Amino acid sequence: AVLALTSASAQDAALRSRARSAAGGITYWRSRPEATHRHYQAALAAARETDDRKLLADALYDFGFAATPEVRDQSSRYRTGLEAWQECLALYQELGDEPGIASATWALAMATAANGDEDEGRRLARQSLELSRELGDPFRTAWAAHLVGLGLIVEERFSEAGPILLEALAIFDRVGDEGGRLLLFIDASAMAERLGDEQARWSFVGAGLRVRDDSGVELLDEAISAEFFTFKLVIDPEGERERAWIAEGQALSREQAVARARAFFEDASGGNEP
Repeated sequence: AVLALTSASAQDAALRSRARSAAGGITYWRSRPEATHRHYQAALAAARETDDRKLLADALYDFGFAATPEVRDQSSRYRTGLEAWQECLALYQELGDEPGIASATWALAMATAANGDEDEGRRLARQSLELSRELGDPFRTAWAAHLVGLGLIVEERFSEAGPILLEALAIFDRVGDEGGRLLLFIDASAMAERLGDEQARWSFVGAGLRVRDDSGVELLDEAISAEFFTFKLVIDPEGERERAWIAEGQALSREQAVARARAFFEDASGGNEP
């Protein structure tokens, strides 16, 4: 509504860039890729009209998540965002912006893995986690921990993944980050799948779907089914038994689901199969 005002186009470039970035943030989390691309592209164009290098770096970071309007699957989106994230990382480094460096490194971890170099992707994810911990930044730490933990799950290094995912779960739960909680239920389901625990696998899918339905964070529909670090989580099984386990997970309260995920990761941390 603000952007539709006649006076909006007359504002200075920096303000227009920030307004478009805010609009893009809303459409991004609601899984509207075409609108997100449009807003982030306009934010980037406006930022380039200014002499504000920080604003430009931030706009490039956002644009990396929606570099093309047509792409819907996350792996392809991360591949197309690589160039923007490389440019924004260089700017953050030039500015000495440590939070920006941590964020850009995190994004490049995903882009690098999506482009086929999973080892380098995991290295960058760990680098982002170390930077975020040093900064004492809970938001960046939790998201980086999720990424590192998922990579360890794929490598079947469960006892190492457990403590890192517990760290992320504790932060997401403390600050009430619904999208983050959903991600950790996805991680738990991925781990259960590799451990051969089908009931836990589908129960955590159900818990994730409950969070999605309660929070309205529509973007995570894509995250659940996206290929990343050679992992793909199926959320629409054909069997009645699997659907019953999903329903059981959906019936859990938020507190019950978090407690179950915590116990699952704690068991993994001790080297025991949950």
